[in-house]
Amino acid sequence: LAGAAALALGELDAAERHWATALELAHGAAYDLGAARALNNLAIVADIRGRRDDALSLYESAIPLYQRLGHAAGLAGAFHNMALAQRHLRRYEQADESERRAAEFARQAGDARIVEAALV
Repeated sequence: LAGAAALALGELDAAERHWATALELAHGAAYDLGAARALNNLAIVADIRGRRDDALSLYESAIPLYQRLGHAAGLAGAFHNMALAQRHLRRYEQADESERRAAEFARQAGDARIVEAALV
């Protein structure tokens, strides 16, 4: 929550520190969902900072954790966010594929907002 609050206030350094700490604690506790969420949030910060390749790497690290958990909503969000970074890098075919996957997982999770965002 501290990372989300810092991000909302535009305090990227603080957000990144909070989520790095959350990732460390999640790994130490073998808490895969917490680790996946922390990785996803760290990727968002990297993308905002224009470090899109770093963002993609972080999203790609979160995806197997969400898959192992069968967490369709997390997968939908990660693939959608990944598509945004791919678009910024002008990797349009990859972005389209990521959005298709986001929509597929969003449907499984019953998350209409991500389905709609992916279709847009």
